Amino acid sequence: MHQFMRQQLIFPLLLAVMTTGVYEPAIAQTPPDILWQHNYGGSSSEAGRKILPTNDGGYIVTARTQSNDGDVIGYYGLTDIWIIKLNALGELEWQRCMGGSDQEWNETVIRQTSDGGYILGAYTNSTDGDVECSSQELSTIWVTKLDVLGNVLW
Repeated sequence: MHQFMRQQLIFPLLLAVMTTGVYEPAIAQTPPDILWQHNYGGSSSEAGRKILPTNDGGYIVTARTQSNDGDVIGYYGLTDIWIIKLNALGELEWQRCMGGSDQEWNETVIRQTSDGGYILGAYTNSTDGDVECSSQELSTIWVTKLDVLGNVLW
């Protein structure tokens, strides 16, 4: 009987909350229009990390890749960093795999620089490919400067 009385008290309380305006029903909103959408990658695994607007109205995207086909060109091995430059309509302007024969990952720091290029911070286990490092450590912090077209400057 005690539980029955408890249920009787909850219903009037809920009704009082609904009629006093404390409860507000969700208002349906129109979802935004999709302006564009594209898929990028290859037949293996890609994982996007960051997307940032660029000075020219486009976007710079950083990802990890294990593909060596499709949109991915220049794969070094295991896991590479993949940089994608898109225009304002989401169309691929250029892409670049970065890394070496071991594993790279970017958890991610990329910024556009005042000259229009990019600076990228990542981790690497490689000592070959794009990685000009002779460290025998398990992983090293790797900083790279790219020009506006994705070419490595240093």
